[in-house]
Amino acid sequence: MDGTTAISGREIDSELAWDLVTALAQAGRIDDAGIDDRLAQDNSTAGQRRAAGARAAIAGADAKRRAWDSIAHPDGAVPPNAIAFATALGLGRSHRPEDLEPLLDDILASLRPMYESMSSFMALRTANYVFPTALAGRVDGLDARVEAWLEANADAPSTLIKVVTEGLDEIRRSLRAQQAR
Repeated sequence: MDGTTAISGREIDSELAWDLVTALAQAGRIDDAGIDDRLAQDNSTAGQRRAAGARAAIAGADAKRRAWDSIAHPDGAVPPNAIAFATALGLGRSHRPEDLEPLLDDILASLRPMYESMSSFMALRTANYVFPTALAGRVDGLDARVEAWLEANADAPSTLIKVVTEGLDEIRRSLRAQQAR
């Protein structure tokens, strides 16, 4: 991205640069300052959206907590749709249980209030993106915790019930696949 190495036939355009920044964040190789540097080069609406996703992708429980709080417990108004979506997608960009497991109880406890604080379209997409299916087989009892959520929230909006039910099905499929190896 800094121009010191060229890839024959491949230009590092804005989209690819943000993909690289997000991957570096997920791998723990770039922090907020590095994202700020990239944002200074591309402070467009798309750049701001991509920066939000990259920040949420930063490896580590603290970055994941900050991302989750920004959409589930915002200081003020819920972020604009594009920022919330990018943040939710970035939040899910981790397969390290130590990044996401500390948030699991809060995700489940705050899923319904978060959902109800947003427009239905925004809430549906955001809930899908943050649902912790990546923790299947990595967090003991994940399926039981999701089942308990479904029992305790039987009166939740039907679209949220659908998101959680489909997430539970994906968790169960993942567990069966992991047992088959």
